[in-house]
Amino acid sequence: MGNEKKTVGEIVVDRIMTRAVEEQRLPWLRPWSSTVAINWKSCKEYTGINRFLIPEGEYLTFKQALGFKFNIPKNTPSEIIIRKIDKDYPVSQAGMETILDYVKSLIGNQSRNDLIKYAIDHRVLKRKPDGQLFKTYGTVRYYTVFNVKYMIDKDGNPVKTRLESGDIEFSPLGLPQDVAGNYCEMEDITVQHGSTDPYYNDKLDIINMPDENKFNSVESYYSTLFHELIHSTCKKGRVTRNVTPNDRSYGAFSFEELVANFGASMLCAETGIYAYQPSVVDNSVAYIQEWKRALEENPDMLIKAASTSERAKAYILKYTIDEAQSELNSGDE
Repeated sequence: MGNEKKTVGEIVVDRIMTRAVEEQRLPWLRPWSSTVAINWKSCKEYTGINRFLIPEGEYLTFKQALGFKFNIPKNTPSEIIIRKIDKDYPVSQAGMETILDYVKSLIGNQSRNDLIKYAIDHRVLKRKPDGQLFKTYGTVRYYTVFNVKYMIDKDGNPVKTRLESGDIEFSPLGLPQDVAGNYCEMEDITVQHGSTDPYYNDKLDIINMPDENKFNSVESYYSTLFHELIHSTCKKGRVTRNVTPNDRSYGAFSFEELVANFGASMLCAETGIYAYQPSVVDNSVAYIQEWKRALEENPDMLIKAASTSERAKAYILKYTIDEAQSELNSGDE
């Protein structure tokens, strides 16, 4: 039993939650900076759970470094990134009916074409140029990466980062009030103030917030609002997922709370708020241990929640930034 190989999900939970216990800080409460973690070769940003797995910096795999004739000194520290490898399979008639029944449970009884369109729009199905429908199944793998700041080029010089070379620059994608305001206006979501606690009412599509003067800072106000905005993306037609009110309650060790915390933390970073500060923060050892226990029981939940929060964040940001900017660039290659 002791020699059983850990799954990728278990490795991720172990890494992230061991660090959380040591730092006495849950992963979504990590401080951000004006830079992010990117792949040095592609200049693309690491996304999903990778945002919380590795520190800001510029990274290469061993194979990529070898391709550039970079030397990685002995005992150079390493990190891991997670990458999903997709493979496409044709959908059988029975499989199609199962998928359409699932979609029907989400949006109700509609025409077959509308059900298929919804499934394609929400990545349940894909359509090839020839019209054939297929389903994608993914395998999650992890790869070891090294920060280029430790590497030496073929001439014996330290490798220059892309930031130092001027190949990339980092700046907020928008102001927090613009991101929140644009999304709520375009999606016709009402934000009401005056409540005791913040919460999203999915039946009325209303976000209830305490008055702004009840918060310790502007950052805390927008951290809390972003948390509720991410919850609001669960509504049908947005980033649909099955959520109950209990799933959204503070203290629920649920998939939805993970999505909201990860998503709000990322929205903060994208709008220049470099510390996610929700109105209620529990960093007690007992609370962190409860999350650790919940994730160890369901290790795949962490990776899936980070992936869903990435889509929820992109859905909110699409009303503030153009399509080219909002493209989820993954540097996991």
